[in-house]
Amino acid sequence: MKPNHALPVLIFVAITSFGLFSPSAFAAPEASSSSTSSSSGQATNIRISPLGLLIGYLNLDVDFKINGNWSLGPTVSYWRFDFGSTSYVGNNIKNEITAFGARGTWAKNGTFQTGLYVSPMFQILSARASGTSISTGREITASATIPIITGLIGYQWYGANWNVNTGGGLVIGASSAKVDVTDGTSSTSVEVSRSGGLAFDIMVGYAF
Repeated sequence: MKPNHALPVLIFVAITSFGLFSPSAFAAPEASSSSTSSSSGQATNIRISPLGLLIGYLNLDVDFKINGNWSLGPTVSYWRFDFGSTSYVGNNIKNEITAFGARGTWAKNGTFQTGLYVSPMFQILSARASGTSISTGREITASATIPIITGLIGYQWYGANWNVNTGGGLVIGASSAKVDVTDGTSSTSVEVSRSGGLAFDIMVGYAF
């Protein structure tokens, strides 16, 4: 029997909604001897998304200073949640989303300093959804992997070590996505066109 085609749509919704919690952020400051901004001697900044933790979304960014205005580093995210449904697969659909990639940050006033930042980011996002079919009783699984590009702009505040940034921008799929669906006995694939959405960036970091 062919797997239910409803799950590819739900995977697509999960992938596009991921943009609402997309990781990213960046730095910049006022160069002044009386400034309370961090010193230029700091080479690394580690950040997490505190609001994301409230919904079980884990996001870790590590920025390494490249020069006076640029930093670059890895970004990793993980999100697992249930989506209520009684139409196709019983009471709920289990969703799991992971993303990893790299983010560059240009800071107007200098790397790891208070001020305006602009940040491009590239990630590989993988999404998986599973549930038990009402009609067959078999577990149906849908999965997809897609490259995504995010552009952010915002403002970051630095203390001696701790820092906070807020920003926003756009996230878009770098290509269309192929969603693979299986019920354990047969499988099929559905092509999903490229799409985009909003991205928000609220992070707390520690620079050293």
